[in-house]
Amino acid sequence: NNCAGEPDEEAASDASTWYDDDDGDGFGDPGATSVACEAPSGTVGNGDDCHDGDAAVNPDATEVCDLVDNDCDDEIDEDTASDVSTWYADDDEDGYGDPDVTDVDCDQPSGMVGDDTDCDDTDPTVNPGRTESWYDGTDQDCDGNDDDQDEDGHAWEGVDGGDDCDDADADVHPGAEDTWYDGVDSDCDGASDYDADGDGHDSASYDGDDCDDADPDTYPGAPDEPGDGIVTDCDASDEYDADGDGYDLDVDCDDNNSEVNPGAEEIWYDGVDQDCDDNDDDQDEDGWPVDLDCDDEDPEAWPGAGGYDADCEPIDSADTADSGVDAGETGWPDTGVADTGTGDDKGGCSCTSASPGASWGWLLAVLLGVVRRRDPTPG
Repeated sequence: NNCAGEPDEEAASDASTWYDDDDGDGFGDPGATSVACEAPSGTVGNGDDCHDGDAAVNPDATEVCDLVDNDCDDEIDEDTASDVSTWYADDDEDGYGDPDVTDVDCDQPSGMVGDDTDCDDTDPTVNPGRTESWYDGTDQDCDGNDDDQDEDGHAWEGVDGGDDCDDADADVHPGAEDTWYDGVDSDCDGASDYDADGDGHDSASYDGDDCDDADPDTYPGAPDEPGDGIVTDCDASDEYDADGDGYDLDVDCDDNNSEVNPGAEEIWYDGVDQDCDDNDDDQDEDGWPVDLDCDDEDPEAWPGAGGYDADCEPIDSADTADSGVDAGETGWPDTGVADTGTGDDKGGCSCTSASPGASWGWLLAVLLGVVRRRDPTPG
């Protein structure tokens, strides 16, 4: 343009400054320049590289903790470095840091550690490296658990709010499935492990007294209906002999009273038929109850029997002629004539000479005896 014999020399008005890029990272060395209309080989149009001998150092590089200004921002290992660390205060100097007190830095600050698992940074005896002392109210190992040793989700029943009856066995806790008769209360309900039907009696197969541990209505002392063939009180001996007197209910007239049975001794006139013979008031069995009998220990003494009148009054031999009583037991009243001794006064009957009062008295006695006697044939 200026007829100097050289085209596009560096003195051209629009010539550019170029920067050497020895490390080939696209960023030039601001201290190594050249001016030309076209970029000389090995140069670039910017001079932003702060270390042209390292391709990993330039304004587009990522800052890392290596004591180098990797991104050319004039700061070394700042807290925005990609591999910067978070540090935690360790006031109790147990090697475990407080997760709530932090610092971010490439280098470890004094009094801080890289661990954040200390649950009490004021007590050096509390940290994840410690052994737990159970149920003392302190979480020594910082795992959040001081009352559930077997880690089954249920705290030991000995601490406030706990319900685990065996905190050393993870298979034992409320809600666990209980296996009967293994001696372990797996569900912690406090009930006997040998009482499957829950009737309060352990199974007879395991030193208990329950004869049917699958039926809660069957146990010693349970209500039992005698004679139905179902033993609910676990005592088969009284199924047909409720009072245990040795007589089954089909012959025992009172199977609830052991003193009443066919082999018992009768106690007369007490209103109880002890020997089950339907007789408590006719000891001599003459057919007359004691309140009507002349002598209830003498089967020959009853109203109208030989020697007794209808009122059980003894008959003197001198009075037999006009007593109106059949002293000869012929079935006919005396006629008023002396007894012939034949025992048959019928032929000597004199209706006109007999006393009407005596005849009616005799008839009344006979009728009374028929009504009151239980056996029509005395003695």
